[in-house]
Amino acid sequence: MAYYLTNESYKYSEVDPSGSMTFIVTGETSAEDAAAAPGYTPGNTGTIKTDPFTGINMICQSVSVQAIQDSVGAYTVTVEWGAQQSLSTFVTVQSDVGGTFVDVWRSATVPAGGTPSGSDIAGTKLDSAGEPVSQFIWQTTLQISRRYNNSTNPVPWSTIWSNLGKRNSTTLEGAAVGQLLFKGVKVSNIGKCVWEVQFDFVGDQYYHLRQVPTRESDGRVQLDANQAREVKWFQPFLNTANFYTMLGSYSVCAD
Repeated sequence: MAYYLTNESYKYSEVDPSGSMTFIVTGETSAEDAAAAPGYTPGNTGTIKTDPFTGINMICQSVSVQAIQDSVGAYTVTVEWGAQQSLSTFVTVQSDVGGTFVDVWRSATVPAGGTPSGSDIAGTKLDSAGEPVSQFIWQTTLQISRRYNNSTNPVPWSTIWSNLGKRNSTTLEGAAVGQLLFKGVKVSNIGKCVWEVQFDFVGDQYYHLRQVPTRESDGRVQLDANQAREVKWFQPFLNTANFYTMLGSYSVCAD
C-alpha cells in the first residue's frame, strides 16, 4: 500500500476556515482500506500548517473515496476539513436579553443567592394603600446546545429530569449563583443515533424571587399608615443544582 498527496487547498478565516486534501492510494483491495490509508477519520482534529500561516486547527469533516477507472487497487481519496467541533466537544451558546415588569411593594435588597429569610424585607415602602407599583427588571434567556450519541456519549436524561425547575448552584455563562432557572430541553435527531439537545434557561435580576405582602383573611393587604405592613420575598424555585453535571464541561473554543 502507498499513498501520495496530489492536491491540497485551504481557506483561512477567523470564523470558518476550511480545507481539502486529495490523495492517490495504490495497492489496496477495497475502498474501505483505501479510505483509511491516509490516516484521517471524521471527527478527528488536525493542525493544518502552510506558509506563511503558522497553523489552524480544523476538524476532519469527511473522507470520500473513488476507484480510479481502468486501474486495479488504485483510488482517489479526498479529505475535507472544517471548523465544526467534534461530536464530544460541540457546543453553541445563544442568549436574548430583555426584561419584564413585576409588582413590588418595597425597594429592597435581594437576598444572596435568591434564598429568602422569611422575615419582612424592610426597605423603602412604595405601594399606595396596598397597591403595588410596577418595576422593570432584566431577564435573559440562555440556550446551550450539545451533541450526543447512543453509545459513547448518551443524552443525560435522568439528570435532565432531575434538574427541571431548579436554579444554578454554580456560576454559569456569567450568571450568579441562583439567577438561572432550568426550564427544559429541545431534542433533535440530526443523524444516525446522533442527537442535538438544546438546554433552555432563564435568568432573572431578582433571582426569580417575588414580593408578597401579608394579607387579611379576606385577601386585603394588611396596612400600616396606609401602606403594606409586612412584605416578604417568595421563592417558588428553592432547589438548586450544579448544571455542569448535566451539561458537562465545555468551551466554544474547543476542537
